[in-house]
Amino acid sequence: MTIGSFLCIDGYEIILLNQDSKFMSLAQTSSQPKQPLRASHVSVLLLVFAGVWLWHLSSASLTAPQDNLEQLLWTHSLQWGYYKHPPLPTWLLWPWLTLFGWHAWVSYLWGAFVSLLAFVLFWRLLADLRGRQYAFLALLAALCITYYNGRLYYYNHNTVLMLFVCLSAWASWQAMQTQRRKWWVVLGLALGAGALSKYQIAISVLCVLVFFIQQGAWRIAAQRQGLVIAGAVSMLVFAPHAFWLQANEFAPLAYARESSLGVSLSGGKRVIHSMRWLVDMLLNRALPAWLLLVIVASLAAKLGEEKASTESESNKVKARAFLLIWGAVPLLFIVFLGLVTGAELAPHWGTAFLLFAIPAAMELWPKLWPRAQIKYALATFVMLQALLLLASYLTSYKGPANLRDKHWRSIDSARLASQIEPKAQEILGRPARVLIGSANISMAIAMQLPGKPLVLVDGRFDRSPWIPADLVERCGAIEIIKGVPVNPPPEVQVFGKAYPGWGWKIVRPTRPDASC
Repeated sequence: MTIGSFLCIDGYEIILLNQDSKFMSLAQTSSQPKQPLRASHVSVLLLVFAGVWLWHLSSASLTAPQDNLEQLLWTHSLQWGYYKHPPLPTWLLWPWLTLFGWHAWVSYLWGAFVSLLAFVLFWRLLADLRGRQYAFLALLAALCITYYNGRLYYYNHNTVLMLFVCLSAWASWQAMQTQRRKWWVVLGLALGAGALSKYQIAISVLCVLVFFIQQGAWRIAAQRQGLVIAGAVSMLVFAPHAFWLQANEFAPLAYARESSLGVSLSGGKRVIHSMRWLVDMLLNRALPAWLLLVIVASLAAKLGEEKASTESESNKVKARAFLLIWGAVPLLFIVFLGLVTGAELAPHWGTAFLLFAIPAAMELWPKLWPRAQIKYALATFVMLQALLLLASYLTSYKGPANLRDKHWRSIDSARLASQIEPKAQEILGRPARVLIGSANISMAIAMQLPGKPLVLVDGRFDRSPWIPADLVERCGAIEIIKGVPVNPPPEVQVFGKAYPGWGWKIVRPTRPDASC
């Protein structure tokens, strides 16, 4: 069975087992009725998608993504917060590292699982709003967004945030539809957990409020009470981290100001930068998704009249408003933030919300999707995924020299570690216990050294609560240096021409301890 036929949905071109465990052909003919899409089809799609991309990404990368390394670093000490971000993603990774060992592949699998869980919620929400065929087409398109395939092995705060964005969207729809208190509680838990993942969950809160107001829910006592319950639950979940922030001088907020929010671009640059960010989201990251939808819509437009819908007109209007709000408000708000504050909008700020732009765009042509052919959508999906895989391979370290990118994944951290290890062993008399330097490069090298030494981030103990204050004095360290001059001091070794400006030196212990 080929991958293409394996991906096809029963009733279209797939060989399945019947109840008697015999093979039966379900090749679609014009006289046969279409078989309904089921949750199992979504599971098969996501598992095949994840298997192919994880295999490719892990084999085409010499070094784990920087964000994965950061999470691996922070799991050395479970805190209520870290100097850059809230703590929940680190907490969620820690049990799996404890179970399987401190390996990068554990973060790959867990990151992919969290992303797939978010996509399941995304599909379930759209199936509730618009039916399973619409939801399946939207899922295919979303999986073509380059954030979600080329970075499937990433595990970071945006990955976990996307899960709680999808959960909060689904819970808010259920709460508004049913007016049941339990859904408002689920919404509060989703928003609170999202805040423990990344503060950008505030954009989900904005979407909830916009829809709440747009639907006039503030006129209904049960809905007002539900909103209050959701707010109270979310604040209760977030409270321990809020106390940590106060005790630690709001370190993540200070980091945000230093890295992006405090850039304060001038008026003209604000407009250019913000528009460039939006174009990058919609016409770069999401371009393959639009190609899929355009092809599917073009084929559907040639078919007959749309199928009769049993859904009430009021429900269709409400669902349309919901999807447009969740698809447009997040991206427009981020652009608004850039225009008003002059913040330097980071590309990854759209990661957790961009998938909702897909159904928002689909709402512009709602009559096309019920008559779309799933088999053609799947064929287009496989073709686009193959092209994306080919592009990723050709630009990796395995591709032709003139096409290789210089991204992080192409840094040979094992080679760097092999230059350091013999000298460190000679001078320190043992494998190094500590690396000092910027978190990402130090952690990448540490993962390749014997014993996987701890990393003292930027030489700051306040950013490295997992390191005892006297460990460097007792055991010495390796210091990773960026910005090495052309003629470095004699104690500084350089990594070579392939890594200009990078070097390292041995920090000898000032009061040696045999226990090291």
